[in-house]
Amino acid sequence: MMNPTNGARTVDDHRRELLGPVAALPPVTLPLASCRGLTLSADLVARVPVPPFTNSSMDGYAVRAADVAPADVDHPVELPVIGDCPAGAAAGVFLEPGSAIRIMTGAPLPAGADAVVPVEMTDQRLGPGETPRSVRIHQAVLKDAYVRFQGEAVSIGTSVLALGTVMTPAALAAAGAVGHGELSVVPRPRVAILSTGNELSVPGDVLRPGAIPDSNLVMLAALVEEWGGDVTLAERVSDNPPEFRAAIARAVDAADLVVTSGGISAGAFEVVRQSLDSPRVQFVSVAMQPGKPQGFGTLTRGSGEDVPLIALPGNPVSSFVSFHVFVRPVLARLAGRDPLAETTTIEVRVVDGRLVTASRPAAVRARAPRRPSGALRRTSDPPAGIRLAPRRLTAPCARPGRRPRARHAGRGRRVSLGPPARPAGTTVTLPTAVPAKLYGRRQQAAGARCAHDNGGAAMPLRACRPAVSYTSKAAAPSPRRTTRPAPPRPLRPSRRRARG
Repeated sequence: MMNPTNGARTVDDHRRELLGPVAALPPVTLPLASCRGLTLSADLVARVPVPPFTNSSMDGYAVRAADVAPADVDHPVELPVIGDCPAGAAAGVFLEPGSAIRIMTGAPLPAGADAVVPVEMTDQRLGPGETPRSVRIHQAVLKDAYVRFQGEAVSIGTSVLALGTVMTPAALAAAGAVGHGELSVVPRPRVAILSTGNELSVPGDVLRPGAIPDSNLVMLAALVEEWGGDVTLAERVSDNPPEFRAAIARAVDAADLVVTSGGISAGAFEVVRQSLDSPRVQFVSVAMQPGKPQGFGTLTRGSGEDVPLIALPGNPVSSFVSFHVFVRPVLARLAGRDPLAETTTIEVRVVDGRLVTASRPAAVRARAPRRPSGALRRTSDPPAGIRLAPRRLTAPCARPGRRPRARHAGRGRRVSLGPPARPAGTTVTLPTAVPAKLYGRRQQAAGARCAHDNGGAAMPLRACRPAVSYTSKAAAPSPRRTTRPAPPRPLRPSRRRARG
């Protein structure tokens, strides 16, 4: 589906086409300790019961419930202690009627016993000590008290974890508890990253004339690892086509996914477009801002296997947003996860910062709130010190099919675009998809930055056709303030005494 305003494809359509040929990687069998963060490729069933044997749930004394039935505080029951049963020991001692065995938590219940009396219900002190000759019990217990029976939590053959489960620490513990030392999982996708451009320099080096630090390479590598991939190749490549084609060949052989940045716009020296433009690799425009130019396709390695390629714009902000919108779902699909399940939606109130109508979805900077009120407030300083240049605003076109014309204003003159701006207290929907950047349905107004504080978690902002009224001299619109009349002062009783 194409966007009628600019002929570009929609974000959803582009993401759907990216995911079309991508499937989960073939499963592998790995040791349990190496499966953290990976996805199960099959249902996991219990090989051993939980608990594996009948055992005590308390430190205390294994008894026959009938022997301690008359016990109370005033008339304790005294029983001889005939032995100890620590955790990890075999239950070899048989409990004779009228006696007790000291037992520890997790130890197998001795034959002949049908209950456990916690040490707190006896005259014995807590903690280590020699085996007492006898024990006084101050409280009766019922049969099966403080006893965990074999298989009462999980029986053999029970499905414990489902196909597609991500192996968190809790899931790893569950797998180990039911007898699995190895798991069949989808491996981490191997990702090769190529950052292109003659102007790129190693961060920290002295910049030569015309050079800029390459922030994309380290950013994309960190994002890949954060979202479950392994970076197997990360190279900085010039705009020389033969050099780039050689790097692509190395990348295809070393990875399950190739990600490039830069070289896909409409310039004369776009090395990625020049080297890869073919029926199997397309370069398109997507209706989003930033990140309009995008490239995708498949490459073939020497063994004949197809490897997906995603070509991102070179602008660091565009590359960052495009990674979250397009690369993250592909990584999730390769790793066996649901590519869209990691996006949730919250609602917040816009209390400061104004957005304007745009012809394509736009990413705006914001932070999700820790405050219960969920107030969304703009910030003057974008994350990581990155600042976007103010853009010219365009007014909605009067006739269908005509391109909107920009409205120019003289210095200091106020202009107003679209319907009235949303007032404070307006509720907007924020899907959590892009950390530190918000992906939404409206363009940010001339340098305006909406922000929200949620400890670093950020999410896409979907706002409904707000507008802006601003002074052309200003770098960003300022919110209108309304003055509320002061409440009337309460009347005070007169201090004058009435004349008699």
